[in-house]
Amino acid sequence: MPFKVTQRIGGYLTKQYTQKHIDSILFASLNRLLAQLVECLSRCERILAAPMPKAYSIRLRHLLLLYCLALPFQMVKDFQWWTIPVVRIVSFGLFGVEAIGLEIENPFGYDANDFPMDRLCKKLHNDTEE
Repeated sequence: MPFKVTQRIGGYLTKQYTQKHIDSILFASLNRLLAQLVECLSRCERILAAPMPKAYSIRLRHLLLLYCLALPFQMVKDFQWWTIPVVRIVSFGLFGVEAIGLEIENPFGYDANDFPMDRLCKKLHNDTEE
């Protein structure tokens, strides 16, 4: 849909240029801006189409589990009974970072942490109308 919109904008600009409503300098400038918009859209499409492979996230979780299970054995000499809360805090932090990575893997949608695309598009629409 976004690329169809850019095609319609391009067609509109061409029509305005052929009807002599805009000059060649403005036409070239607007075409450059349209090309930048298409480039931004392409980057967003690449982000959307390239999620983290499932095998990678599974392997990451396995490594985190192994690390967190082995951590107390390394710390017990130094921390003794304090090992339990320290390992809990470290595990909480590491699994939290992993959960954040999975949450922000796909930034386009309607989840709580996604980009507010509808609001941004509405603002862009209002700015364009002005």
